[in-house]
Amino acid sequence: MGHNESNQQHPVTIRCRVDGPLVVEGSVRVTDHRGCEFSINTEKKPVALCRCGLSGSRPFCDGSHKASGFMASEEATNGIAPSKQISASSSKKENLDHPGHHSVNKIVQRSLEVAAMTSGFHPITRLIEKALPEIESIEIGMLHVFLQHTSAGLLITENADPDVLVDLSCAMNALAPEGDHWIHSCEGPDDMPAHVKSVLEGPSVSVPVGNGKLLLGTWQGIFLAEHRRHASSRRLILSLSGSTRASLAPFTRQEAST
Repeated sequence: MGHNESNQQHPVTIRCRVDGPLVVEGSVRVTDHRGCEFSINTEKKPVALCRCGLSGSRPFCDGSHKASGFMASEEATNGIAPSKQISASSSKKENLDHPGHHSVNKIVQRSLEVAAMTSGFHPITRLIEKALPEIESIEIGMLHVFLQHTSAGLLITENADPDVLVDLSCAMNALAPEGDHWIHSCEGPDDMPAHVKSVLEGPSVSVPVGNGKLLLGTWQGIFLAEHRRHASSRRLILSLSGSTRASLAPFTRQEAST
């Protein structure tokens, strides 16, 4: 309440509900630290002081944000606690389908050094899986692969017929051929074409992870596109995030006493 408030009394009753928000009943006036009054939806009573965190500058929840992870009961006066809802931002969530398990968020980041390769498209899916054995523990998640270089690229393409990779190389060479028409030529005739090709392909790819494996299509693979004839090793940054299912350990009386 503001200190400059008039002598008019605003009777307020605040009730605490089990595992729910505070319920404010009666006539109430709410101000911020400067004394500015907040507008409150008085047509819908009682008004709940919500734990949703989405009220912003409106400290009292009028139920207009029910799409969020928290939903206050419409029947606030009946004393019934609202049902539990699982928020997607929770770091540890109860698994209702499998009460003996819980989901825990996992984040892993690791660098992968790929040995120098000749010019062309090289499959690296197996290298990534070997460098990140944690993929097998991820139930639902995402893998992001980032290349820290400007004369090579990353892409997802067919991993079955090698002729596809030959044709891709021919197409890239046609788009950015070597020649004396490039201004930047101090690092060799294949350097500037390599920069152009890497910009076209991009430095990163993202792959969904599910049930402990990369969810690539049957004919899909992750490839490193090397565009220098005498390249050095290439460094990748692998970022894996997702939820992993772990069995709940049996609760014992000894654990309760510690």
